[in-house]
Amino acid sequence: MGSLGGLALNLETGYPGVVGEATGCNGVRGSLVELCLASPKVFLIPAEHLTASGVTEAFANLLATRRGVSELWIGRFNAAFACYFARGSELAEKAPDYWRAPRAVNVCIVQDHQETRPYYLPFDRTSWLLYESDFDAKQSNLEFGTYQFAHVERLAATGDPGVTWLHNLGYFLERTPEERSEFVQGCDVSTRPDAEAFRALGALMPHLDSFAHDQLGKTRSSNDPTARIAFAGLDVPETHQATCQTIAKSFLAEAHNATYRYFQGQQSSSGLDVDGVLAWLADHAPKLLVTDQFGGALWNSAEPGDTASLRAVLEGGAPAALASLREDWTVIDRHSTAFVSALVDPNTLVFPDDGLDQGDGIFLHAEHRKIAYSLVQPGLQTLAEEAPPYHRLLVGARTVHEWGHLAAEAGVVHVPAELEEAHAEHHRRLVDAFDGLVANAPEALRATADREVKLLAEDGCHLGDLPLQRVGDYQANLLAREFLSEAEMETYARANVRPLVDEEGVGPYLALARHAYEYQYLRLTEMANPLDYFLATTWFADTYFEAGIVTLSQTRQLFDTVSALFDCYRIDTAQIRLPRAGEHDW
Repeated sequence: MGSLGGLALNLETGYPGVVGEATGCNGVRGSLVELCLASPKVFLIPAEHLTASGVTEAFANLLATRRGVSELWIGRFNAAFACYFARGSELAEKAPDYWRAPRAVNVCIVQDHQETRPYYLPFDRTSWLLYESDFDAKQSNLEFGTYQFAHVERLAATGDPGVTWLHNLGYFLERTPEERSEFVQGCDVSTRPDAEAFRALGALMPHLDSFAHDQLGKTRSSNDPTARIAFAGLDVPETHQATCQTIAKSFLAEAHNATYRYFQGQQSSSGLDVDGVLAWLADHAPKLLVTDQFGGALWNSAEPGDTASLRAVLEGGAPAALASLREDWTVIDRHSTAFVSALVDPNTLVFPDDGLDQGDGIFLHAEHRKIAYSLVQPGLQTLAEEAPPYHRLLVGARTVHEWGHLAAEAGVVHVPAELEEAHAEHHRRLVDAFDGLVANAPEALRATADREVKLLAEDGCHLGDLPLQRVGDYQANLLAREFLSEAEMETYARANVRPLVDEEGVGPYLALARHAYEYQYLRLTEMANPLDYFLATTWFADTYFEAGIVTLSQTRQLFDTVSALFDCYRIDTAQIRLPRAGEHDW
């Protein structure tokens, strides 16, 4: 047995009850196939098909059949992940202040690195981006491939290539001279876009015995002066400080260079010119508003031929980016049309007039009563690049989510009279469950629990009320599920369920209430075992079980109580005509 994020896994079959759902290709459910092969430039290894020994056999067969991934490549990937998993577990045990236990994530493998944005993470804190070449016999080796897992996990947390390697230097202090030498050999043959930075790191390997670490039992071999790197638990000899600065600069420079090369490639790629985009807008009039970063209208489907303002902004845009914008707008138009057309009386929708929330780049514009698409999108330079993998699936999900909010507020999703008593009872049970957890808080967390409860009480709130404060999102997503493709719903859920261990200002009990709510996103997918996925990807077990805050049984009960509470909400089919299963035209 192995452990991912505290969850015991059977290494032969993966997560209990997940692998073997023979509803799709090679025993992998169909909606997961659609998700994982959504982009021709990358493939996704989903967290539920990643065990402590690597990719499950069912998913490996799928990759071989649909993407031509060789058995040898899978073998090298698995060997590297198993090695990382074993070493990561040891590091977490020896140096818990600096290393978290290894976990399952959604692994994006880039097959075309020239046309895929470097360092892009489609699912916040639950995805990694690695390269097919990282596990190629001619362009890598076991030590180089193994370290890539540690590097990308840390990079997802720091967001800074210049310090990520330094956080991880303790990893190499634990390696033998032979293992370090093999890593250097892997650096020498790597073709990653940032390979030069790893070669700079490789040059430090012969000197690591003179470094020291707080918790790894590595002491300095001389009395030479050192510099303290507190965040990494390191003492760096003065003689190697300049080298470390050079390595940091190299990682930053290579990140810049790789990104620059990518954007240069976007400029020279094929796509559309400005005239082509504007002509399409004028002819098709997709139902949306295109706005600038301040919410100002640049183009409105109500006046499709008025393109002057948008033309001034689009001039000079990369051809691939312009073609990508057209595809984004097509998705918004299709989803908006389908949703609004399904409403029996669209006039019941009440648009907010208290300002615009443009945080995710797609929002409902009150004045124009339609979806607005900002040319400032999170994680995307709309005029310089085509959309990265999974962006467009999120565009569809965000569009319908916005419409779903309006419909829910108009009463399309509500608790029917016959379920009001059950709803109230489930809420009481939720309040009681949180009261019990706080009353039995571990001594070390007693003051923290009391402080969190007191702060909520000052606002007239209880921990058990927090999921209901966000029930509007659940109602919107309940509707959205009826209009989205399975891949869109899967993408949206995975992007919204993530670890909260590094969230500032969120204590353990507030985070527990938030986890209990966000877990509900997973229930709206076709995922057979959402709790397994949640535990494996969020470090929840390491954070809560080991601290004695909750047990696995209490977690199930708590999450099930929120599920029962939310299951009292129903879609009023007298107000909206839901698409029948399988009748989507996309």
